[in-house]
Amino acid sequence: TRANFVSGIGGTNTPAFYLTKTSNQSISTNTHTIIQLNSAVIDTDSGFDSSNYRWTVPSGEGGTYFVTWRYIFSGTWDARIIAYLNVNGSDVRGMQSHHGRVDGGVAITTIIALSAGDHLKGAVYQDNGSTRDIVGATTWCELAGFKLI
Repeated sequence: TRANFVSGIGGTNTPAFYLTKTSNQSISTNTHTIIQLNSAVIDTDSGFDSSNYRWTVPSGEGGTYFVTWRYIFSGTWDARIIAYLNVNGSDVRGMQSHHGRVDGGVAITTIIALSAGDHLKGAVYQDNGSTRDIVGATTWCELAGFKLI
């Protein structure tokens, strides 16, 4: 039993998920690329599919979700970098930054309405002129979220 829990009031913010990448991934220049998320640190309702790099809203769990997507590129170079939150194959949220320093990254935090069966992926873009690496590790590349009660 949780401390200060009062029966009949409130609830749990589930489903909840926290997906990461365990190794670096090369991103070609001027290419929209889905990030190959391959590890679920948290997945309360088993919505993660590592073969498709996505999390799917479970049956009966449509609603309003808090979602965050962030990543970091490795190295020092100059370019525009973009993060996209991809739902069912379409980019629905985006954030752009200028990478001109060591290990620059982008983060998106949003509240979004999702239906049962919708699937989420993280995607990126960079226009440096050559291939660059996304840093893989739980502290550097993550797609996470939970259903709001």
